[in-house]
Amino acid sequence: MDKFIGQQRVAGYLSALKEHHISQNYDWIFDGDYSYENGVALMQYYASETNITAVNGASDLAAIGIINTAQTLDINVPDQLAIISIDGTYLVDIVSPRITSVKQSFYNMGETALKMLFSKDNESSHIYTSFQIDERESS
Repeated sequence: MDKFIGQQRVAGYLSALKEHHISQNYDWIFDGDYSYENGVALMQYYASETNITAVNGASDLAAIGIINTAQTLDINVPDQLAIISIDGTYLVDIVSPRITSVKQSFYNMGETALKMLFSKDNESSHIYTSFQIDERESS
């Protein structure tokens, strides 16, 4: 959570909880590095400590780690555990079950960043690009 993108993802998560009148519980936030191994660690921690029913993986790799670990713990995805990831790379389509994801347009993000870099009118250091939620089998 010490990086800008992590802070933004946590802020969005907390905002969504508030919008739906769900109490904010900081124990539900697992600080990590977006890796497969971090997804494994998250699932091992929460499966032993809680009756977890849904996870928002901060990356496709983390979500795959969560799914694989859930399967080894005999937790059925999506019947017992719903999973959504953030990225929407090809990885979400090559695992089973296929992962529901917040799909980012990496091309658009890169193009926007280059335009900002070479712009003489550098008004903003942060621009939000569009995204979409692609529902698949994990939720």
